[in-house]
Amino acid sequence: MNIIGIISGVVAFIIIIAIHECGHLLSGQFFGVPIKSFAIGFGPEAKVLFYRKGVRYVLNWIPLGGYVSFYEREEVFNRKARALDDISPFKRLIIFAAGPLINILCACVIMSSLVYYTGDEVYDNGIVINEVYPNSPAESAQLQPGDIVLSIADQDMTPDIDIADIAVAHAGQSIPVKITRNNQVQTLNIVPGPWSYGGNSTAVGYGIGIQQLSHQEYYGIFESLQLGFSRTKDIISYNIMAFIPQNNQNSGDSEVTGVVGMVRETGNVYEQYGIIGFLQMFVGLNIGIAVFNLIPFPGLDGSHILISLIEIITRRKFPITIKNIVSNIGLALMLAFFVFLFIRDIWNWITGV
Repeated sequence: MNIIGIISGVVAFIIIIAIHECGHLLSGQFFGVPIKSFAIGFGPEAKVLFYRKGVRYVLNWIPLGGYVSFYEREEVFNRKARALDDISPFKRLIIFAAGPLINILCACVIMSSLVYYTGDEVYDNGIVINEVYPNSPAESAQLQPGDIVLSIADQDMTPDIDIADIAVAHAGQSIPVKITRNNQVQTLNIVPGPWSYGGNSTAVGYGIGIQQLSHQEYYGIFESLQLGFSRTKDIISYNIMAFIPQNNQNSGDSEVTGVVGMVRETGNVYEQYGIIGFLQMFVGLNIGIAVFNLIPFPGLDGSHILISLIEIITRRKFPITIKNIVSNIGLALMLAFFVFLFIRDIWNWITGV
């Protein structure tokens, strides 16, 4: 990966974390909760970027996430302000849910914009021959690159058709192939059978390389929004299922990726697919961060949301001491896990895994 790919991955991660923490920051400010700092990274401070409305914006040395730090009850001296633990559980729920929700909203907006500007590739009837292999049934039938195949054995070339099945069903038989060549419709005959080229061999086939005919379809603003939200919902479902243990052989195929892994993958996508691929990856990472933070593990947004729901239902205050102890233990475990992923991803990068 070149330096541009690395920079694009780092920038994507920082922006996603900043977006997430902005959700907590803006909702906290909306409810009048005094905020101490807005931080990218954990651990000791590396640099104070600036102050705004009493909030310190800082970069920390450990680049594994970020946080918004609220003032404790004993630190609040403004009579009009209330500490986070002193506001209603419903408001606290909104503050902690705002981080994941703004990530999801950002993903929806970007996905809708991609649909609007790039459209959709819609597959049409017909396949284009882009290669005819030597000494193959296709060469014997005088098929040529650039021919558009309309039907084989009187079966229309719809997007869901499998031409290999047609070949097997008519092995050794002469069957008609209707094509368009130079804007003229012709019918040739082909005998599906064995062919080999470049060390590859097929018992029954045609000996052609193909591509499905397609066109780009564009949508209006409202259709794009609808499709964007629908596709974002599908990605959310996919991410939720990724965190649920599956009783199948493929359940161990996916591996949890840390910050370095995300940066590496984002950089690779940018190098291969440009800005469109980068934005698609950006959508997926936003949703991944949102879903991960909604897990009710101590220290994550999901645990604070769960505690707020319990307080709303029971109408009783959850003991602050217990909540802080559990959150600190959870954060310590989470940080250790992130460090493990960081080291593992660095090792995988060095060894080329």
